[in-house]
Amino acid sequence: MNVVGGSTLTLPGLRDVAPTLHRLGWHVQTFLPIGRLPEWSDALLATGLPIVLDHFGSPDPALGLEQPTMRTLKQMLDSGRCWVKLAAPFRLSGMFPHLGDLVPYAEALLRRRPDRLVWGSDWPYIHFIDKLATDFDPLAVIAAMIPGEVERKLVFEDNSRELYGFA
Repeated sequence: MNVVGGSTLTLPGLRDVAPTLHRLGWHVQTFLPIGRLPEWSDALLATGLPIVLDHFGSPDPALGLEQPTMRTLKQMLDSGRCWVKLAAPFRLSGMFPHLGDLVPYAEALLRRRPDRLVWGSDWPYIHFIDKLATDFDPLAVIAAMIPGEVERKLVFEDNSRELYGFA
């Protein structure tokens, strides 16, 4: 559900298709506008589906770690059914192109549930392809936010195997 880009699936529609998605073993992945997760969290969790929150869960880097989105993220992670995709910090950062304002968020999520974080490239960088350097390396950007080797292995390998059922 790309709410930012105009999803064709609404929350009522998601409720309607949730039983089919359950039977297929699918999850729902969302990209919400910055700061809007608290409005959507109950409805997403009510589907009973695994949930993947793209783009760090869309916190507002200017509001700090105690903002409502981060509190909601922690609750959703604690449910055991939620995953956060560490992808495309350039879509959220107020420090673009440096992206350093997302580091505290990555660190907070790693402290909370390193077993529920996955990496994504966000390629082909829709609406950003002309703004990113030609040598932009999305893997290196996220790797720099994850200092520990154990956590890197979780985020870049183990967690994706569990979420997506990779052998």
